[in-house]
Amino acid sequence: DPRFQYEQLFDLEKDPDEMDNLASKPEFSTELARMKARLESYRTEIPDHAPDFMEYRDTYDVVFTAFHPPSMDKPLDFQQFGTIGQTFRAAGGFLHAVTWIWPYQMKKTSSSDLVVNLRRGGPEGELLATTTVPHEKIYSLYSIVAELDAPVKPGETLYVEMRPKNPVKAKEILLWAYPDDAFKDGQAFLDGKPADSDLALNFIYKKTDRP
Repeated sequence: DPRFQYEQLFDLEKDPDEMDNLASKPEFSTELARMKARLESYRTEIPDHAPDFMEYRDTYDVVFTAFHPPSMDKPLDFQQFGTIGQTFRAAGGFLHAVTWIWPYQMKKTSSSDLVVNLRRGGPEGELLATTTVPHEKIYSLYSIVAELDAPVKPGETLYVEMRPKNPVKAKEILLWAYPDDAFKDGQAFLDGKPADSDLALNFIYKKTDRP
């Protein structure tokens, strides 16, 4: 997990700016346990419509490509390319989704939906699944979960490709790309042709062979 793991507990009456973290102090262990139990009850009782898949390790395996160096500094523009895709090696038997974040250089909400296809092998491979990201979800403040829910064979080469449903203007839909080959098990494609850079995507596998 590339993210920090820590707990925080604050006395908001005495410390409204949250400068003094009480989580590690023994005298607050009972209160910390009470708050953790309350949080866990919320997690089980309230539906999670925008899950952070790393929080559900018993259900999902997450393969990150979007936290690796070098930094992402050259986004790809769908005004220039009709399709943008990436091959990757299946790390599980059921691919639930592909996720990513939009580059901050994007303009406001896109005028076009984005079609996301999953293929076997590469750009010309068998179509395994397809989904659409609605245009109102294509905005730089949103993270995207493109649900594909496809049974796959562990170790096989898969290909995810994206294309706007309608023509778009400059900076309307962008994708983060690394400036070189950061993802050793994959190959990026621009308009069906191999590219030097890799895309910043994450692959979510369910620990089951059913939706």
